[in-house]
Amino acid sequence: MGSNSNSLVRDFEISLIKNEANFYLEFMLNFIQTKSSGVLIFELLPYLSLFTVESSNYIQVFVMTYSL
Repeated sequence: MGSNSNSLVRDFEISLIKNEANFYLEFMLNFIQTKSSGVLIFELLPYLSLFTVESSNYIQVFVMTYSL
């Protein structure tokens, strides 16, 4: 795979992370308005934590300019 292909793959991966972050933002803004959010948040925390940790690791390792 050439450097141009690597760049396209990297751009695609970053766009996936951005889309996922936007999804979680909009989801949480709607979620906190529900009556059961205080209980259900504990079920969502593992997924939110995994997304946060994995995205941060990816950015720090593969996209140093994003993490500065």
